[in-house]
Amino acid sequence: MNSIEYKQLIWWRDVPIDVEWGLLDYLSKFWKGKIVIVCANDFSSERVSCSWKKQGDNHMEFIIGNLDSDINKNKITNLICSDSIHLFSGIRGDHHKFLNLVKKSKDNNCILIMESPSLYGSKMKCTIKKIVYPFLYGFYNLKYGKMFKALLVMGENAKDIYVKYGWEKDKIFEFMYLPKIESIAKKSDNCNSRGLYIGRFDFETKGLKTLMDAIDKMHPRKKWQIDFVGGYGKNKDEVIEWCSKKENVKFLGSWPSDDVIQNMAKYDFCIAPSLYDGWNMTPLQSISAGIGCIISDNAGSTSLIKNSKSGAIFKAGNVNELKQLLEYVIDDNEIKIKWKNNAIQFQKCVCNAAVGEYFVKILRFIFEEGGAPKCPWT
Repeated sequence: MNSIEYKQLIWWRDVPIDVEWGLLDYLSKFWKGKIVIVCANDFSSERVSCSWKKQGDNHMEFIIGNLDSDINKNKITNLICSDSIHLFSGIRGDHHKFLNLVKKSKDNNCILIMESPSLYGSKMKCTIKKIVYPFLYGFYNLKYGKMFKALLVMGENAKDIYVKYGWEKDKIFEFMYLPKIESIAKKSDNCNSRGLYIGRFDFETKGLKTLMDAIDKMHPRKKWQIDFVGGYGKNKDEVIEWCSKKENVKFLGSWPSDDVIQNMAKYDFCIAPSLYDGWNMTPLQSISAGIGCIISDNAGSTSLIKNSKSGAIFKAGNVNELKQLLEYVIDDNEIKIKWKNNAIQFQKCVCNAAVGEYFVKILRFIFEEGGAPKCPWT
């Protein structure tokens, strides 16, 4: 009997590979069977603006958009009927119809990757979601739970949430998004009190208004600066205008995704003030760049900062707490250096090889035999 890595791996997605490209790159070198990525839609305009692009090699096949064409229909029919491992990124995207087709085929070699449910919006919206979600995700569990051998969730808090919603605890593994990142492991004792926000300019989920209000409360000093990088999102105009009026703040536009880590390494720390984030890439990027990170307690990736001890965690939406943390890290060179060194030490726990090996060990555990794998970043 061939081992699990000789099977064909089919990855069903709403959009093309982006923040999981590091995992796919690892699998393309290790996996013996063919890898097929089926995407219901192409990249969003936001991803295009940050130079996200389709990648691949002869070991992989991409089917992106135009899935109703005769050629793609035939390909998809053959994929559904094949003896393969089916990996689904989420349960509610436009690729949902393929989930139902695989379910009808009675192929239970399936794995589901999910963020925690999106608890953001107005107080009324959040209240309604808190009431509805246990029933909604309980329904998904009843309808699809048996077809999935494993549920890979983003962050430690998501594990507890899905157990409460009725999903089997023994099937749930903590996981993470993994873009293709090359870590920078150059230790430095230099500090220039430069901070960074990078990401979507959005108040509702990214908590950017919390960061802006915290900066407004800080006493202007000549020796610190916080740069804003992004330039997309529904509040972009308001954020860019605010940046133009602040003495210690600069808006730098967007960075190509391939340049992010190199550029981040020039800073002392970054800020991820999420009001809600199913994951948030900033902590992984900060660790890879060898700098500290200040993050709210309402992002799936908060555990990376907690476990690496490469930053600080504050209560989501708490302006005064964030202000105090910013002033503390700006004034204290020792903590900045400590965070940088801890980030570098933790890079081996979140590199492509560590996460990729963990993913393969999960597959071996659920489809073959052996002990349950330990998550390398916990």
